[in-house]
Amino acid sequence: YKERTNSKRSASGLRSIWATARALLRSLAMRARGGHGAVPFRDLPRPDDVERLYDIQWQISDSARRYRDLLDAQAGLIVHRDSEGRIVFANRAYLTAFGFSECELTGRRHDPHVLSTEPGPAARVIEETETVNGPRWIEWEETVCGVTPDGLTEMQQTGRDVTDERRAAEDLRRARDAALEGSRAKSRFLATMSHEIRTPMNGILGMTGLLLDGPLTGEQRTYAATIAQSGRALMSLIDEILDFSRIEAGKLIFSEAPFAITDTVVACVALLQPKAADKGFEIAWRIDGEAPPLLCGDEARVRQILLNLMSNAVKFTDAGAVRITISAREAGANKTRVRLAVEDTGIGLTASECEAIFAEFEQADAAVRRQDGGSGLGLAIARRIARAMQGDVAVTSVPGRGSTFTAEFLLDAANVNATAPRSTVDHAAPVTRAAIAATRNSDRPSRVLLAEDNAVNALLATRLLEKDGCQVVRVPTGDEAVAAVARSLAGKEPRFDLVLMDIYMPRLDGIEATRAIRRLLATSDAAGHGHLPIVAVTANAFAEDRQRYLAAGLDDYLSKPFDGEALRALLARWLGAKCQHSPAA
Repeated sequence: YKERTNSKRSASGLRSIWATARALLRSLAMRARGGHGAVPFRDLPRPDDVERLYDIQWQISDSARRYRDLLDAQAGLIVHRDSEGRIVFANRAYLTAFGFSECELTGRRHDPHVLSTEPGPAARVIEETETVNGPRWIEWEETVCGVTPDGLTEMQQTGRDVTDERRAAEDLRRARDAALEGSRAKSRFLATMSHEIRTPMNGILGMTGLLLDGPLTGEQRTYAATIAQSGRALMSLIDEILDFSRIEAGKLIFSEAPFAITDTVVACVALLQPKAADKGFEIAWRIDGEAPPLLCGDEARVRQILLNLMSNAVKFTDAGAVRITISAREAGANKTRVRLAVEDTGIGLTASECEAIFAEFEQADAAVRRQDGGSGLGLAIARRIARAMQGDVAVTSVPGRGSTFTAEFLLDAANVNATAPRSTVDHAAPVTRAAIAATRNSDRPSRVLLAEDNAVNALLATRLLEKDGCQVVRVPTGDEAVAAVARSLAGKEPRFDLVLMDIYMPRLDGIEATRAIRRLLATSDAAGHGHLPIVAVTANAFAEDRQRYLAAGLDDYLSKPFDGEALRALLARWLGAKCQHSPAA
């Protein structure tokens, strides 16, 4: 812009001087032609006119020199052409770029070799041009400069080398694409690790549960219980690492559903009360002020934060009590800020430890000496989740006297007509086998199709289902599951009441198999026999996976590792309402 402005100003000055000179010369010529024959002495140019003409000539020469020096000093390429394309002037940058001298170009045409062209901003054009330094991208802008002394229109082209800018933009684009691909690769890695770790853990914990259900000596029962306890501790550690990696990858997703915060607190207290009772103290909770209204948000994430704070409180408290205080206040239109305070009488923390414990893989020195275990990720995860919910997790503590952890987050107020949903599979209330039997038809046992390629997990699920009185048909692939349903619809074998579908199977995965089964059901006469529930049984434990499965036509989700209680809750839910359920969207 500066180059164009300066050049235009200089050109305007030259035009003004040239116009003055032309007017003076015309005046002198007319004065000379006014007489007859010889020009009278009085009509000859006076000395002051001649002096003035010399001054104008000097001004023109000086302005032209200054104008040329100004254009030569510009970093951009500047070239003037007449209406026939001949070069009137080219600045030093233009001559250097194309390897010419001034005398070689002035008065001649010169069209640089253009390799490719792209439209630029504001009617400009960007050309990849061959120069003495190789191909360069130059952004050209053309303007009318003025009229030459010969009366020809003069055009000015100003070129700016944008090669480095384009290279930087391309590098930035490649870096962005690499970052996105890295994020996608990390997500794929997390999903794979979740599946590959949870699948064998399902066999370990499930088979241990079967052992504990059978006749064992006291010593054998102790060993089996120790295996189960260690397996659950390992599973908790794996979940924390995967969850933290998920947050690091920016894949933290929140669901929106109405829930009662008091119900969440009661469930967490009931879960941890047995551990507190074993240590000789109780967990108490109270509401500070009015009871919080029904809220809308991700209850699972709120429960995750609260369970982490409460678990730490129980873990590091040997005597006294653990108290939870709930408070809430309005925070704008349809918003509620919830505060959960967990107070304990445990080992306490120093000032430096209060800052350090929220870092990844950090534990207080006293916790390390006590060998209470843990990955050091729980508080880091809790704080990140709270901050993602426009809140935070903080702590105040006195060494030897206890700590108070507070978690705050912002939630929407639920619709007054909304109701809190029932607990999910993983947190359902215990369901007895008698309750399951009461929901079934008395004429025959429920028939379950189990699609599972892992032999250990198939054996576990089969044994658990048989213990609950189900008849199990197991297939190892998705296409065999589709074929089994097709045979049942054709009347070649009894119909199925439930399908447990593993997601990752050879040849045809669980999602495609489910879609194929839904197509079969839609084109058969199965409508009169009620909806066939298909439940995803998989080690993928992330919320978006659940949504993807439901969108594909699956009705429910059972996460590995699962135990008999979770499976019984699922059976009670679907086998008791199989004729009344409408197909999922």
